[in-house]
Amino acid sequence: MDLSFDPGSGIDGEVKAVARQPDGKLIIGGKFTTVRGLARQGVARLHPDGSGDPSFDAGTNADQYISAIALQPDGKVIFTREYSTEVGGPAGDKVVRLNADGTADVSFVPAAFANAGSNAFNCVTVQSDGRILIGGYSSQDDGFGNFYPRAILMRLNANGSLDNTFTNGNGAFNGAFIFSVALQVDGKILIGGNLVVSVNGTNYYGVARLNTNGSLDTNFQFGADGIVHCVALQSDDKIVLAGYGIGNSTNWNGVGRLNADGSLDGTFQPGTDSNSSLASMAIQPDGKVICLGGYIYVNGTNRNAIVRLNSASTRASTASPSRGMAESLSAGTSR
Repeated sequence: MDLSFDPGSGIDGEVKAVARQPDGKLIIGGKFTTVRGLARQGVARLHPDGSGDPSFDAGTNADQYISAIALQPDGKVIFTREYSTEVGGPAGDKVVRLNADGTADVSFVPAAFANAGSNAFNCVTVQSDGRILIGGYSSQDDGFGNFYPRAILMRLNANGSLDNTFTNGNGAFNGAFIFSVALQVDGKILIGGNLVVSVNGTNYYGVARLNTNGSLDTNFQFGADGIVHCVALQSDDKIVLAGYGIGNSTNWNGVGRLNADGSLDGTFQPGTDSNSSLASMAIQPDGKVICLGGYIYVNGTNRNAIVRLNSASTRASTASPSRGMAESLSAGTSR
């Protein structure tokens, strides 16, 4: 436990999303009203030591449940939120951009489709050209009056208008949800979720890669499937997936790694226990992977919701059988 970081007990609700600024400050989002004595409705900024930053105040521009956060290079903050559509309930934009001080960026007007009442967004990321990708689900009628969630991904221009050049702007995936979106250096888009894509009559699950215009990249090898909650890229372009049931017909785990072409990377061996269910993960600069989940087992050992995996690439010269094995990060223990 890093005791120099102390947000105290002043956050009075759930924190759903965190984004780190270049100066080390943290933008947090979720469902709360107070942060270290500051009145903050759903989004706040923390100093590197965890204390609240009084200079950042979104007021009521974030007065709902914040589901995802992304930072622009100019310091502006993009977030998605849920709000009630019931009569008399609160209303507001589902996609919002704040200036660096937390005030609303009035030049950003989100597209009407992005704010449609049937849509909810779990992930957001900003491209190098300023365009914004948002993913989640849309509740759609099956034709018989029954409404079911369907995975949806759209791209907004930098001013918030819908990017009509993006072929999946109105949702073109089967499956229920998109949970994660990541950008490759070449501009191609990786998506993960509870989703299905079809290539030449074969269905693939959990993860897909899109070309820069949103069309499906059929050269992607689809080396793993499952329900993918998080997608991340290593510096060598390998793709790490976290979720549930990720693997192939002989090896199922809560985490897996793909080669740059999408084929399953067999050198990454986190174990064979299929009971791990991961909600999120992050890749360290040294290639190690930190995984978070409701319950995590590695080779039959309970790792208590957080583990760190060694990178196969950093251990390849030793040919160690422990490549990909988890390191336990125990609360209260320094590392």
